[in-house]
Amino acid sequence: MNNPITGAEILLQSLLNHDVNTIFGYPGSCVMQVLDCLYSRKELMNHILVRHEQGAVHAAQGYAEVSKKVGVALLTSGPGATNTVTGIADAMANAIPIVVITGQVNSNLLGTDAFQEVDIIGITHSITKWVYQVRSAGEISSAIAHAFYIASTGRPGPVLLDITKDAQSEKAMYISQQTSFIRSYNPTQYSEKCEKLTPTDTADMSQNMQNRIMIIMQDIDDDLIIVLDSAHLSNPNEFISCEIVKSEKFGTLGFGLPAAIGAKCAAPDKIVCLIVEAAQFQATIEELGVVMQSGIDIKIFLLNHPHEDNPDFIRLVDAYNIKGEVVLEQKYLKKNIQKVLYSEGAFVLEIRM
Repeated sequence: MNNPITGAEILLQSLLNHDVNTIFGYPGSCVMQVLDCLYSRKELMNHILVRHEQGAVHAAQGYAEVSKKVGVALLTSGPGATNTVTGIADAMANAIPIVVITGQVNSNLLGTDAFQEVDIIGITHSITKWVYQVRSAGEISSAIAHAFYIASTGRPGPVLLDITKDAQSEKAMYISQQTSFIRSYNPTQYSEKCEKLTPTDTADMSQNMQNRIMIIMQDIDDDLIIVLDSAHLSNPNEFISCEIVKSEKFGTLGFGLPAAIGAKCAAPDKIVCLIVEAAQFQATIEELGVVMQSGIDIKIFLLNHPHEDNPDFIRLVDAYNIKGEVVLEQKYLKKNIQKVLYSEGAFVLEIRM
């Protein structure tokens, strides 16, 4: 590129040169210039519109875990930026490489309590590997290169870049720095093998059912990605060929649904299954809108305790045009799980325990 281009265009080109083809985000005034550029080149990069900024970060985590690349989230300033904090802290605890890009007010307004201005650098300093505020277009390419390098090397983790609106609109020469900084993601906290589980008499009802579902799954199909929502595995004794994605060291409520969306985006040819309890499911249930709008084919196994005062989940998922059924007796569990795994499109199987 021989002519100056806007910072927003530099940002997009830098992401493309770092092999980014999917980002998760939610729009706002401080990232509209980037989104305009993204729309003009949408054939090169897929933007998954989430329903909440926390969901964008969890989706980027799920994408990173499965793709073995750095996940990317793009959000706006103020409440959009602060809504990312839980996901960023989760990525830090679980060593998941993500780059979170937030928009910011114009640099001349910094420190003036401008509309939707927040010191996201100060807020996230202790839960990231690196944070940096970009205030000029000429910094963007280098900042992206550093962000991807830091996120993916050593112990992987999250990086946050805060880019002011004027840095996005002003022009500069684009200089590719990919070869100097890009590194592949070699996970240290993640294994491509998960452990075969068997239920025990001491396990609680939810853990027992979770284990039973996984045992059935391993007998049906080994080519699975299983996402767990703030759940802990118990009593391993053998290995099976499947992938596990979970919030192991942070236990974030609601991690599962957006993480499953990200996992499916990273591996569209694999069967992605989410095992989740009712309370966890409802924590980020708004992301069913992403499943509907973007046609995300995930299989959700929803554990519902009959004594809890929960909504009618089948009617709810039907409102999102997602198939749903209820299984009441364990003797039919294997048959129903098999039906769900080989069905077309997203499916919610509510398992009443």
